[in-house]
Amino acid sequence: MPPPSSIRMRCPNCGAIARGNQLHLTRDIKCPKCQKAVRFVGIAQPRGNSTPRGTHKRATPAERRTEPPPIQTSTGDERNEVGPREPIAQGNGNARSFGNVSESDAILLGTTRETTQDASAADWQFDNQQRIAGWIAGGGLVVLGISPFFKWINLGAGGVIGLSGDGKIVLAATVIAGIAYLWAIIKRKWLTGTFLGIQAWGTLAVFWMGSLIWKVGSILDSANVKDNPFAALFATQITPGAGLYLGLIGGMAVAIGLAFVAVRHFFVAGNLKLFYASQGCSCVLGIVLAVFVGPEAPPKSDDSADPSTAENVAVQSAPMAKEREVPDIIDFGQPFVAPEFQISLVEARVDRPEVKDLFGDVGRGKSPDLILVFRVRNTHERKILRYREENMFLPGHFQLRDDVDNVIRGVSYGTGSKPVGALTGKEDILPGKEATHVELFSVPPPKTRHLILTMDLSAFGADGKARFRIPVEKIQNFTR
Repeated sequence: MPPPSSIRMRCPNCGAIARGNQLHLTRDIKCPKCQKAVRFVGIAQPRGNSTPRGTHKRATPAERRTEPPPIQTSTGDERNEVGPREPIAQGNGNARSFGNVSESDAILLGTTRETTQDASAADWQFDNQQRIAGWIAGGGLVVLGISPFFKWINLGAGGVIGLSGDGKIVLAATVIAGIAYLWAIIKRKWLTGTFLGIQAWGTLAVFWMGSLIWKVGSILDSANVKDNPFAALFATQITPGAGLYLGLIGGMAVAIGLAFVAVRHFFVAGNLKLFYASQGCSCVLGIVLAVFVGPEAPPKSDDSADPSTAENVAVQSAPMAKEREVPDIIDFGQPFVAPEFQISLVEARVDRPEVKDLFGDVGRGKSPDLILVFRVRNTHERKILRYREENMFLPGHFQLRDDVDNVIRGVSYGTGSKPVGALTGKEDILPGKEATHVELFSVPPPKTRHLILTMDLSAFGADGKARFRIPVEKIQNFTR
């Protein structure tokens, strides 16, 4: 028969029944079944349930198996002690101890066999707040997944939807995350890894969408627009689209919702290191992505350092004005001579290009493209020549047309991806040195006779345009 000081207790969260003493009802204790720090509630004993001596009914074996055993606290002389004792803090852990038995051990000893087995199997238990946060995260995945179907860039009355560019990557990653999220919740497997992985994807999406919004919104501050009034007029009609804002809101809902669920779980378990590690890695990757995707720093002007600049501009002003009106056509392989550099088109071929992605991995395109290779030489005695990268939302530095004025579209492999050999603006072409540059275009129609390539000289800091004639006989692997 249980000692008089023992009482029956119930967990207010999951209903698990245990035995303990009165002191266990005065503190929050971790329930071994639901893993929550709760204050157990005593179960009142029915009055008048005592029986006369000698008439006590012996419990059956089944009743003895289901009756919660009392908490046994042992002392040095191996005697069972009855009644509450003063708490004695032992060790440097988070659990407080009563005598020689910790709070968690006391409840574990007082739990039935079935309750103990359930506690070991239930690693993740969700309260109402965690369920709400989980629903918010699920809704965020839906919003993030549909964002590529909306306009990412508003251009006057039209615009560009996300699926025409990097939105395909966002959609694919979000669909995979959504399937994994539903599978983990339904099957109750791999919850920790799935939640942390999807939460990291939400954090990465926040950085991605935020950097794109920043880049689109800062087009007017780019160097290419400031020096070109026509481009500036065009850029005033460009604004971030609803798809980018939906992606930002969805990513925030996923990141914050699953962060709340994970923190509540790991906080009760007493170890947040895994959450800190995954969140730290996702933030680092997000910052790296924002650096590549976000707006570029405006190039520094070196005009004040060279006293001959003003003289060169004054001397060349009349010829350059004439060149802007009717630029001469340069034959294939011949250089165009600018005041501070020379550029020539030295190779044209149809092939699958080598492309370097955002993370530095090199691969080949799935289909053949028209690959144009240029040679650039810095002819200035002192100044460093740098390539000014084109803005992805404005017309590029290079435009290609065929002999019947069909526009041959440029080829892009996504944000941050560049063909191998293309200048990125981070390379310095020193005085007297040469460098190569690569541009990609779609393959021209079969009956094309020749192509006209128009280059904006602002790509290298000059004014005007240059035109190159490309006979189809010079294009390697081109089928007429």
